[in-house]
Parts: sequence; C-alpha cells; structure tokens
Amino acid sequence: MVIHLLLEKFVKVGENTEITDNEQVAVIQGRFNPCAHIGHLNMIKNASKLTGKRVFVVQIVSNNTKSPLKDEVVLEKMASEIVKHNPEICGWEIFNADKDHAAFLPNIITFCRESGYEPISLCCGGDRLEEYEKSLNRIKDPEMREKALQKDPNAKLVDILPEFEIVVADDRTGGYSSTKV
Repeated sequence: MVIHLLLEKFVKVGENTEITDNEQVAVIQGRFNPCAHIGHLNMIKNASKLTGKRVFVVQIVSNNTKSPLKDEVVLEKMASEIVKHNPEICGWEIFNADKDHAAFLPNIITFCRESGYEPISLCCGGDRLEEYEKSLNRIKDPEMREKALQKDPNAKLVDILPEFEIVVADDRTGGYSSTKV
C-alpha cells in the first residue's frame, strides 16, 4: 500500500512524486546555521544508527529566515567538507524555500528524489516531534485527503513508502533549539 501526501494548490513541487529505486535514506531538514555544529553532527550520527540508513541533509535557506549565514556558495563549501569527513552522510543539499516552494514535507520528499535519494524517514529533535507527527497524521488522514480532492480533483500527490516514519534522533524536549532561543 502506498501512502499519498496531498499537496496544496499553492505549493510547487518537482516532478519526482512517485516512489523510486534510489538509495533509501533518513532525512534531516533544517537551517543548520551555523553550519553543522557538534549538536547537529551528533544528531546526524544518531539518525543513521537509529534508522540503519545513511542521512541526506536538507539545509533550508530563505530570504525570510533569521539565518545569519545565507551565502549559498559558502554553505555548499562547508557542507562539502562535512560530508567528506562523515561517512554516514550521503549528501547535503541546499533547499531554497520561499512562498512558492515551501519546506513542507511533500516538497522535501520530491527534493530528495530530485537529488537521487528515496526518503524512508524524517529525523528530528524531540522538540519537533509533535509538530511533524501532527503534520504527517493530517496528511495521511483519508478524510482530509478526500476533502482536499473534492475541492481540487487535480491536486498533485506525492507517494511515500508505507514504512515512512518520523524518528526522534536527538531528544531535546527539555533542552534548547537554536530556532527557539
């Protein structure tokens, strides 16, 4: 059974909406600013251990973000060095988020496929778990899906593997997230 993630009309996605035979990976998304401090690297290593998969990192860059470092050339060079020295990371790509290409889960999935990977899990810190689970549960809810398709029968869907899951790779429920500080 394939699960479909419904895309809202205003969300633009890539063409890779179907499940692929690409390498299955755990995905971690975030601003990672400053670029991958020791906490980020520990989370990536833990995500790989927990899922048994290599990790594809999606670094989100946006004009609307609070990120102090937005120079993509610098970010790409830094990411390249990090990947070189961490075998559990299969790739690290910059995702340009703006109002037409938001960092919603369906867009992250198609972005992974366009980068040559098939996402099997989204890994996060404990402080993000509730938010991501709610989002995934809403998307997977057949009633929500049916209502959305009634509104727009041409709505674009993204397929995910049935075992796709949200995994806590760093329990920060009582700790700090740089986004929330």
